[in-house]
Amino acid sequence: MGTLGQRIKGIRAHYNLSQEAFAAKIGCTGRALSSYEYDERSPSVEFLFNMYTVYDVNLNWLITGQGDRFLVPKFEQVEDELTQKVEDILRKKGLIN
Repeated sequence: MGTLGQRIKGIRAHYNLSQEAFAAKIGCTGRALSSYEYDERSPSVEFLFNMYTVYDVNLNWLITGQGDRFLVPKFEQVEDELTQKVEDILRKKGLIN
């Protein structure tokens, strides 16, 4: 997918967020995000790292356009999330404390 800015915009579109909402989650302004999406400015390392941590974006894909767009969650992370969901359901049903 095209330029770095187009890839950033594509991630935002994937999450169906406005520039302001998307930017707020990664600690920048909507105006800065707009300048990145239109390739008027290059994003900072901090911005790229925040896209990685908040939106699970594969930095190799984001920077080069190669590889998978999103990171594959680690098994342990998925297992922990599923365990938490099961425990929440069991608590709601009163089966565990």
